[in-house]
Parts: sequence; C-alpha cells; structure tokens
Amino acid sequence: MPDQKSKNRQSNSVQHGTSQQRVYQEIRKSIVDGTIAFGQRLSEDSLAKMFQVSRTPVREAIFQLTQEGLISKKNNSHFYVRRPSEEELEDLFDLRIVLNNLLIDKLMAHRDEHVIEALERNVEKCKSLDESDTVSLNYALSEFHSTMCAGARSPYVERFLSGMMDHMLMSRAIALEIPGVRSMLISDHEKIVAAIKAGNKAEAKRRIREHTANTKKKILQVVLKDRLREIVNEESQ
Repeated sequence: MPDQKSKNRQSNSVQHGTSQQRVYQEIRKSIVDGTIAFGQRLSEDSLAKMFQVSRTPVREAIFQLTQEGLISKKNNSHFYVRRPSEEELEDLFDLRIVLNNLLIDKLMAHRDEHVIEALERNVEKCKSLDESDTVSLNYALSEFHSTMCAGARSPYVERFLSGMMDHMLMSRAIALEIPGVRSMLISDHEKIVAAIKAGNKAEAKRRIREHTANTKKKILQVVLKDRLREIVNEESQ
C-alpha cells in the first residue's frame, strides 16, 4: 500500500493538474469570446492572482495555448493574445461559405418547424441584449448557427461546423468592435430565418452567403487597420 508521502504527492499532482486545466480553460474561453482582447499582454503574475493559483499552472496553460496558436511571444519578452492573420481569416470564411451552402440544403430537406421557431427566438434574444454586452451577443449569435447545425441532422456537417465555432467566436469579436455591425448581424439572421420559413432555398443560400461575406469584410477591415498601425509604430521606433 502507498505510504502517506506517496498519497500526498498523488494528491498534489491531481490538484496541480486540476488547477492547470481550470486556468487553461478559463484563459482560452476569455480569448475565444473576446473578454481578453487580441494584442493584449498576458502577465503570469496578474493571471495567477486572478485565478488564485501559483505561477506554475498559469505558465503551463500559456504554453499550451501558445502551442494552439492563440498566444504568441513578442520579441522574446512577453506573451500576448495573437490576432488571426488575413490569410487565416480568408480561409476560415471561404470554407464557411462552402459548408453553409451544404448546411442550407440539409436544413431545408428536413425543415423542422421547431428549429425555425428556435431560430426566431434566438433573433429576438439577440435584439433584447444590452448593446454594450458584446460577449453575450457573440455567444447568442453562435447559438443561432448551432441551432441551424442541429436542424440539418447531419453528423458530418455539424462536426465540421462545430469545429469552427471557436474560431468564429474569435473573429466575430473583432467585427463587433465596429459600430453598426451588431444590427447588421442580427438583421442578416432575421432574413435567413425568413427565407427558411418561406421554404425558399435559393434565397436562404443567398442570404447566408452574403451574411458570411459581409462579416468577413468587416473583420478584415479591422485586421488590416491594426496591421497598418503596427507597421507605423515599428517604423517610428
């Protein structure tokens, strides 16, 4: 039987693993939903105080997130939240357009009234949210797409689109920085639901394609603007 020291070591190991995983999940969630902004510097000390843990689980969580490409090290000195490149965003949205086309085909084939009602409720929920609460709105907008995925009743389509949800949350957080985007996204969703409810597949495809393309355009505007600012700052140093 293990002695008391062995039991203590095992207990400490479990607690450490639990702390590291909790810190990792919380930091990742905050990056994905935009609570921690792109470009924001991450301090081990500040994060350790926030989560009431030692710096070790924080350091390990940051390393794991760096491996995932969510965090980068700048000038070998400090870590910051990495903003997706223009190329990555182009690929993400181009792939989304292709998958959305298939999604509408599957969704319209079943055309479940309960799904349509759930989509309508989601639109009303988005409208009712406080304009300053972009994090809650971001999650609510994602729920709209998750509901569509479920309504398609296609495990493969749902798996592929669900795998992109975190990236869409992150990119949408960028778009929601722009005035007017909130109302644009909600209006787009409302028009998509109306087309689905009317049984107009061609119109539903057109609406969701335009919605995805418009979102992509807004996000790239912010990314390019920030990139130009970085170049100017680098040249002035």
